[in-house]
Amino acid sequence: MSLTDETLRQWLVTEAGLSPDGLSTDALLFSEGRLDSLILLDLISFVEDRCGRRVAWQEVTLENFDSIARILAFVERNAT
Repeated sequence: MSLTDETLRQWLVTEAGLSPDGLSTDALLFSEGRLDSLILLDLISFVEDRCGRRVAWQEVTLENFDSIARILAFVERNAT
């Protein structure tokens, strides 16, 4: 499987309860309080399932997970 902008955006709307309105690629998900640490666990699990690799705890940073663009860039950098 792979992770695309569309599948990530759909997950954020259906599973995390975010509104699709104003959900830009660069919108900060955690820094601006759109998501909290509890949903982060589900997000990491989703990313792992879609990409077929585990995310190490050291990789769980705002730099890697604070926006759609950052998540997709992280996945691309770490593609197997």
